[in-house]
Amino acid sequence: MIRLTALLSSWILLVGCQTSEPEQSSLETGGLTTTDEEVIPLDEVPTAALAAAEKAVPGVTFDRAERETEEGRVVYGLEGTLDGVRHEVEVTADGDVIEVESGDEEDDDDDEDDEEEIALEDVPADILAAAEAAVPGVVFSKAYTETEDGQKVYELVGEADGERVEVEVSTDAKVLEIERGEDD
Repeated sequence: MIRLTALLSSWILLVGCQTSEPEQSSLETGGLTTTDEEVIPLDEVPTAALAAAEKAVPGVTFDRAERETEEGRVVYGLEGTLDGVRHEVEVTADGDVIEVESGDEEDDDDDEDDEEEIALEDVPADILAAAEAAVPGVVFSKAYTETEDGQKVYELVGEADGERVEVEVSTDAKVLEIERGEDD
């Protein structure tokens, strides 16, 4: 009996010390399983996912990787730095880029009262060209300007490959964020 208790205690201690556990447990919602982010080593990120993330932010050095399940598919979040700016790329295992975030974007609850719809013709050519280059084949249907962190940005909304796409571009024609498949 003492031996069984010692074995059980060792097993409990071993299980409790594992380092790659998800930050929180899985949740079952509406038939879809969503697992909170699990930090993983970069070498566990599929080659196609890593290549797509590196293409989305050329020159970035990724230093952190997370894996989670969103709407039944595995998604990787890669974080890294380029020229002192933090970047995060969400990508599927087969290399579809879902979202690119740059800079300090902890506050996703931006005050959207300053968002103003503008005509596509009023979007500067370099801004439009940068957004189109970021998402090949996109056809934009709406454009907005808004102020984020005191800076004016352009948000272009359209469709590529049958999927809704939003591209956020700074006034100096840098793509700040790409969101795919998300509705308002």
